[in-house]
Amino acid sequence: MAAALFYLVALAALAAAALRLARLRTSPNRPAAQAYCLILIAMAVAFATMATPTQAWINRHLLDGGKVLGNVCALIAAFGVVALNMYTRWPTEQAWPRVRWRLVLLLAAVAVLVVTFFWPHPVPLTGSFDGLYARDPSLALYTTVYALYLGHALLDHVRLSWQFARSAPPFLRWGLRLLAVAGVLGVAYAASKLAIVVQRLITGSTEQPGNEAGVCHSAFDGVGCTVAVGGPGIVALLIVAGVVACAFSARLEGLAQWTATLRSLRRLEPLWRAITKAVPEVRSAGIADESGQPREASWRLERRYVEIRDGLLLLSPYRTPDPTAVDHDAAVEAAMIAEAIAAKQAGVPPRNDVPAAALAAPSAELGLEDDTAWLEEVATEFAARTRRGRPAAARQEGAFS
Repeated sequence: MAAALFYLVALAALAAAALRLARLRTSPNRPAAQAYCLILIAMAVAFATMATPTQAWINRHLLDGGKVLGNVCALIAAFGVVALNMYTRWPTEQAWPRVRWRLVLLLAAVAVLVVTFFWPHPVPLTGSFDGLYARDPSLALYTTVYALYLGHALLDHVRLSWQFARSAPPFLRWGLRLLAVAGVLGVAYAASKLAIVVQRLITGSTEQPGNEAGVCHSAFDGVGCTVAVGGPGIVALLIVAGVVACAFSARLEGLAQWTATLRSLRRLEPLWRAITKAVPEVRSAGIADESGQPREASWRLERRYVEIRDGLLLLSPYRTPDPTAVDHDAAVEAAMIAEAIAAKQAGVPPRNDVPAAALAAPSAELGLEDDTAWLEEVATEFAARTRRGRPAAARQEGAFS
């Protein structure tokens, strides 16, 4: 039954990965789609490898080779889950710094697993490692690194999923909560692996789960087999249920448009924060209305757009004297806004009285959606300037003195 469950999950994951890969070129959010494919492929290989018949076949060529392959794929899948969450909630330029250091941790953990697995061992690697820790400390290091990275990634997943679920549509909310529960059980699995390592090292025990060779023929044949086989099987069922709920959300709740709106909100946030800090009065008009639909992302995006545009109008006297003569590239516009904010905050007297129509160029002739896209480009450049440590305050004295 355990083997059938593992193979069923593997086949479902492969089918979903093939479908997603076929649509990858047309995906509106390719990094998220790539992370999703990575999860599915890693899960398919991991669950197929963890099935007892597959392990027996691999062991004929490389003793416990299926274990290291399955463990590496489990870590890759855990990383992919976190990356998918990041790329779904944040625009690419904001998500990548968060994903990058997690990728470094993944590569380091995989390197340790491969090195310690192929390190010369004083005992043959058959079945579970639980009875070998006291005899071979390298296997204790292998399991410790595996459990620590897996537990850390799953804790990350649980935190992000629970936060994401608060404002999500109903089907997605339940899907995320099921996936969070699966993550909690996964953390418990990682903690139990660490506890077994510590217990074996302290007591010197060589007890193996399952039969004498350390092979489990039943998913819940004792504590060791429950940890190694039964627990991951339950987690797999919860993952399948959560993915199905998220799939319903994608079809019934306009998930792609909703998440795109969230990414737009986050992309505008650096510019919005800077502008509303410089001219906080633009926020006062809409505060009373915020209790209406606090979870409606499109309403929040529209309000943020209005506040940015109102703030830019109030900052217009601090801009260069003739903004219509400037080539309105997004980077140029971001620099002009940064200088205007710096001048306003420094108390520099206004230099000009720019008409409202001039400030809106070149987007005055565009619709709301196109103008919001233009402001997102400007916000991206504005955030990049901040990350590079190039505030306009250092230049405003020469420009406005």
